[in-house]
Amino acid sequence: KLLEGATGNGAVMLFMAKAQAYAGEKQPEMAAANYLRVAIHYPGSKEAPTALLSAANLQKQLGHEQEAAALLKEIKDKYPDSPEALMATPAAPVKPAP
Repeated sequence: KLLEGATGNGAVMLFMAKAQAYAGEKQPEMAAANYLRVAIHYPGSKEAPTALLSAANLQKQLGHEQEAAALLKEIKDKYPDSPEALMATPAAPVKPAP
């Protein structure tokens, strides 16, 4: 219900919190979907590269290597100067999403 009226940074923070909650509940598909909502709806937010990296890590954990690789490429293409771009390598170790 909170997300219905949220916009901008408030919505970003709520999507990130929701993704983290799903990850904590061992629901990686739902967590990844909420991280991707940040990147899709708020690509200019400072959290977008982190959200993409978290979604990529979850995709790796699920065995979806192609999806993970596409998300890592998106980080490098859209956010080349971000710290996440340095971590966006296909061989990067899988880290649990926050």
